[in-house]
Amino acid sequence: INDQAIETPSIAIVLAKKEIMHMANITKKMVEQIAPLFLNKDKKIFSELDEKRSEAITYINLSISYRHLDEYTTMIELCFKALNMFREVNDEFNEGYVLNIIGNYYLEVRQYPLSIEYYNMALVIQRKQKNIRRIILVIYNIGLAYYNFGIHSTNPEEKKFFYEKCLKY
Repeated sequence: INDQAIETPSIAIVLAKKEIMHMANITKKMVEQIAPLFLNKDKKIFSELDEKRSEAITYINLSISYRHLDEYTTMIELCFKALNMFREVNDEFNEGYVLNIIGNYYLEVRQYPLSIEYYNMALVIQRKQKNIRRIILVIYNIGLAYYNFGIHSTNPEEKKFFYEKCLKY
């Protein structure tokens, strides 16, 4: 590729898109190869160490990878596994983090009441933890969910209600 070709915006965009798709395919193959090591039925790696927290964190990291691959079913399944594990070990710090991720999932698939429900659960934990950054993030997400709820409503009164709720957050 010569410098002149890259300077042409349309060619540069096409090349960038091809490179992004190439890297996404490489990442997907890597996830497909690595995920079974952590997700096999006997879970040998983690059961020997007896560290549910480490296993749950791995599930979260994998779920984020699956989200970037637009594989939402696998993503949300891994999130709920992690959530249950964090609850088993009483890890509220990471439980609140996962609840926020689950809220993001429901926001993305336009299930706004569920997204708000999970964000509110996350907010309770973040306030209890006094984690200012996460409190701000969750409040922003709640406002975003209400905003999107209003945008997709066909009822003008609902639009106004959700817009006002959005401003509250």
